[in-house]
Amino acid sequence: MRPVQSASFLVGTWHNTKEWTEDIRELELAEADGTLSITVQGANDGCWGTTSAEACVSGRDSQEVGGFYAKYVRESEDTFLAANVKYGILVIQAYHYLKNGQPSYFTREFFSKKDTEPMTVAAKISNEHPFLMDSDRMLDSQPPGPIDLSFYVGNWKNTYHSTGTIYQFRIRAEHDKYYFHGAGVGSPRDWGEIPITPVAKACNSRAGAGFHGRYNFGFMEMVLSGNDNQGIIIIASYNIFKDATGRSSYFRREFFFREALTS
Repeated sequence: MRPVQSASFLVGTWHNTKEWTEDIRELELAEADGTLSITVQGANDGCWGTTSAEACVSGRDSQEVGGFYAKYVRESEDTFLAANVKYGILVIQAYHYLKNGQPSYFTREFFSKKDTEPMTVAAKISNEHPFLMDSDRMLDSQPPGPIDLSFYVGNWKNTYHSTGTIYQFRIRAEHDKYYFHGAGVGSPRDWGEIPITPVAKACNSRAGAGFHGRYNFGFMEMVLSGNDNQGIIIIASYNIFKDATGRSSYFRREFFFREALTS
């Protein structure tokens, strides 16, 4: 049996990022003798008490703790907590099973620690650009070459049939260049093709992590920021009006699955 890494990075007090929450206001995680425990402070019902939490690794073949599971049994309800950590945020899905005949309900909230500090990085080298971030440094690596965005090549369709923005799109590659051909809900439906800029997972990597592109429709500019996750493409679009209508510029975040484009 592979040893599991400690869950010590979970230990501490986590505060809800949403001040107006009606569910969990904050929680404290503690570890003793390899056992994890949780104490929850509710927004409206005070302390829930302390219960054990089961640390879970991030995958079947992983040794890295990525979250935990816990159950509260109280007089008014049973509550199941499923949590994971990503980029320093604790995400908790809470399933509330009420005992008074009212419908069960679900919440998903985000928590952060308030005592975080930036990591210590190497001092600036004399010939480095000002404002250089630590993630910009190549160190001793050689330039990696063209970014591989081959996973993105193909036809993609919006998962949300009621979208009012991007209905579907195609990405194609040509000589290490990539192009986006969008189709929207409106008139005209076909937006035509634009070049997109691929981005990698790091400055010394060829592994594609997303893309950036821009449509200029004259009356409006649409900036596209795309990335992939769990087999889908996620596109955040920033729609900036340039005409005199006074309409508010707006943001959309939509999800796309691979499918052949329809005619």
